[in-house]
Order: sequence, then structure tokens, then C-alpha cells
Amino acid sequence: HTGAIVAQHDTLRAGALGSYDALLRAMLRDPAMLVYLDNDENRKGKPNENLAREVMELFSLGEGNYTEADVTEAARALTGAGATKASYGRAYRFRPKRHDAGEKEILGNVGPHGPGDLATILLEQPQCAHDSAGRIIGFLEGVPADDARVEEYATRLRETGYDVGFLLKRLLLDPDFYRDEVVGARVASPVDYVVGTTRRLGADVPPEFIAQAAASLGQDLFRPPNVKGWDEGLAWINTSTFMMRGNVAGVLLGVVDAESVRAEAIDLVEEMADSGEMEGRSGAEMKAMGREQLRRDEVARLAKLLQRVEYENEAYLTHLLVRTRARDDASAVAVLSSALLAIEPPDETLAMLEQRLAQLRDDFDIEENGLARSRRKSERVLRQLAHLILSLPEAQLH
Repeated sequence: HTGAIVAQHDTLRAGALGSYDALLRAMLRDPAMLVYLDNDENRKGKPNENLAREVMELFSLGEGNYTEADVTEAARALTGAGATKASYGRAYRFRPKRHDAGEKEILGNVGPHGPGDLATILLEQPQCAHDSAGRIIGFLEGVPADDARVEEYATRLRETGYDVGFLLKRLLLDPDFYRDEVVGARVASPVDYVVGTTRRLGADVPPEFIAQAAASLGQDLFRPPNVKGWDEGLAWINTSTFMMRGNVAGVLLGVVDAESVRAEAIDLVEEMADSGEMEGRSGAEMKAMGREQLRRDEVARLAKLLQRVEYENEAYLTHLLVRTRARDDASAVAVLSSALLAIEPPDETLAMLEQRLAQLRDDFDIEENGLARSRRKSERVLRQLAHLILSLPEAQLH
């Protein structure tokens, strides 16, 4: 239910930098979570183990740090915890008659445990802090952290009562967070890429654009594929999504629009028809062409969305060159690359960008030292160069 999802999102945002103790307890009372994992059907004599298993495996202890008996007993502790419909969506409701009040043994703790007791038991396990710290570090750094480093942060997490904000502050001030192995190791998720690109360009776009662009790149917000969420890292990148990321940047820069995308598709079909290439195409080839057309349709929809809200890109990249006193091609490429990328590209990439900038200047009849003077033409040149930069492999990394 939409109301339940919105309420869950509000809970996560409010508690993200607070106490994980409080957040875990809130999630065990969250209507969207309870309904999604079928805890509404969890009752005495007929325990449903979905929520109990996932809260141990994904959100507290990690796989292998509990037994099947622990899952069964935890499910009994969660009996009766469910949700009821309310005027705004759903609300938490505990039904005592459905609850199994008998004694249970969970991770060595014996007693008539209920939902709140389960959270306490999980949080008291040393593995809970270790698993939580490891997940946070691994997510932000993009590479697995060694056990000694994880345990150092897990200790701090336990000592501060699971204060996630304290852990993040300490991590972001840790010199090891900026070691060569980490910088540029994390593949940006679709939301990371779209939001990061809009901020780098100073683009003021409607939230609808962010949501649609992220979905076109494989991350449909509020619709994760399962309770674990999306696979991260290189799973975000394939031939289609890589090209689409560049198109999203092109739409934001104003160098890709609905008309040009439509014209490209028409020209391609006419060219193939005239040359006879459409004849004898296999089913697989036709499906590939269909997927390519869907990608073009998505780009066109994004461009039309910005047209509808009368979006105007205000990157004004020429002003960036003026402020930094970049005059020649090498300095212009260096300035734009530094502004748009999280990591420095290799020398051969910089050389390719310089060559492309020289070609663009020739196309627009701009001398190399004239980029800061011919501002209207220069802006068009620099936006095309920025489009290329934001389409690089380096632009997908944090």
C-alpha cells in the first residue's frame, strides 16, 4: 500500500543517522515490512518464518550466524505482530490472541519472548555490530574490509549504543577511507549517478525526472526486486545501461532531445530498409533491435519530461573556464574532468578528450584560445565535451 511505503521511507530517513537499535525495533513494527514478509499470517501454532529469517540473515547477524532452530523460535516470538488498514494506509497492530506466549530459546536466550525481546537478543549479539559495521563499510568503500578493521568499527558501534551517525563520521574522517584501493572502487548506483550528475551540473530537475531516469537505468525506486534489495557493484552495468547513463547526461546537458532521438530511429530504419538489411533478420536480432528502440523511447520520454516543466540547463560551462583561467584544450579538459569526475582519468583518456575538443572547436570555428571569448558557441562545444566525459567508464565510479 502506498501509505505504508511512504511511512516506511519516512522512518528510514528519520532514523538513518541515529540509533540502529531504534531503527531495528521500528522495522519490526513497520506495516510495510510486516505485510511484505507475510508476518500478518504469523500466528500461534502456524508460525511464518519469513521475517524472522530475513531479519537475522540480512539485517542483524548475517548468514551462518544462527541456526534453523533459532529461526523457528524467532518466528514464534513474532507471532501476532501485523498491520491493520487505517485511513492513511496501514498501521501496526499486535494481536495477543495470535501470539505464542510460550517459552522460546533464541540464540541461547530462554524466555516467553515477544517482538521487542527478539530485537534485544539480536542487538546483544557481538555479531550484530560486526555484521552491521561490515555492511556499512563495504557499501561505502566498494571493497570488502578486513576483519580487524570491521571489528574496530563494530566495537565503536557497540560502545555508542549503535550510533550510526558516529560510525559514519569516524569512517569519513578515517584516512584509510581515501586509500587508493577505495577511491574509484564503487560503481555508482543509478540513483547515485543521476543525482550526482545533476549536482555536478547544477541542474534543478523535478523529482519525477530522478525517479524515471533511475528506473531506466535499472533501479525502480520503491520497487526492489526482493527484500535484500538490488545487487550492487558491476551488476549495475551492462551494455544497455552504460549507454543509457550517457544519454541521461546528454538530456540534462541539452545535447540529446526527443526530436534528435526520434530522427535517429527513423534514419536508421530507413537506411536498413533501403539497403535490404531488414530482410533475413533472425528473431534474436529483431529482439535486440526492439530493445534498442525501447531505450530510445525511454530517452525521448526523459527529454519530453524536462520540456514539459520548461527545464533550462544552467551549467554554463564556459563560466567555469573563465573562473579557472583555462585557455587551451588541455587545461579545459583538465578543468571539466575534475569538475565532473570523482577520479582522474588515465593519460590516454585525457588525450582522447583533448583531441575531441579540438575537433569540436573546428566544427564551430573557434580558435583554441578563444573558448572563453565566443561564449555562445563555446557553451555548445563544452556541453558536448561534458556529455562525452559523463559517458566515460570513470564517470560510473565513486
